[in-house]
Amino acid sequence: MTPTGFAPLPKTTGLQFEGTQVAPVAGGLQATMRFSPTQEDPPGIVAVVVRLPRDSETRILDLNAAGSMQFSDITKRVSEDGKFAVFQGTAQDAASFEFALSVSGSTVADVRGTAGVGPFDLEIGPLEATVTPK
Repeated sequence: MTPTGFAPLPKTTGLQFEGTQVAPVAGGLQATMRFSPTQEDPPGIVAVVVRLPRDSETRILDLNAAGSMQFSDITKRVSEDGKFAVFQGTAQDAASFEFALSVSGSTVADVRGTAGVGPFDLEIGPLEATVTPK
């Protein structure tokens, strides 16, 4: 509920997973997840939630949007223990874009979101990242 009524529900479609790549960064690895639009309209609210296994020593260092898509109303947070991260923003156009997830080491991340992001497992290794849909 907003001051002017109910907010629209986030879309479940609008983006399609295209691929990943991994690069070393200070303190760990950065896995980049690429998405492309499946429609001509902006997908609206795009939220990405990432969780790491609690029993893992790996921590999330950062989660950022990258690429050409412009966002407004951006909110992002990484939990103190580094096991949970969330990014949310309102997409301004229908364009390809990327999310860059930085972690302290190899791991399997649970990725979920809106607008067609996830759910999938993102297995991050030192040389590559692979995605397994759920």
